[in-house]
Amino acid sequence: MRFSNLNVHIPTIEYFALSKLFSTRQKDEEDLKETGILKHSNIPELVNMIDDYKDYVLNPNNKDYNFHNFHDYLQIHGI
Repeated sequence: MRFSNLNVHIPTIEYFALSKLFSTRQKDEEDLKETGILKHSNIPELVNMIDDYKDYVLNPNNKDYNFHNFHDYLQIHGI
């Protein structure tokens, strides 16, 4: 979106999904399981984004991060 003095960038649904995947909150996990966020995402792009952003997580081995269950969420939605 463009305004005369302002550029507004609207993030894609993949960034919204990514914010939930890199969370440890129960609510975000529920959203990944119960909403259509992943069904409407470009999965190959999301996989690349997860791989790219893992390098910036303080402890990517922390199993509480929702991205560790990514394939389970896909399976729930039949993806």
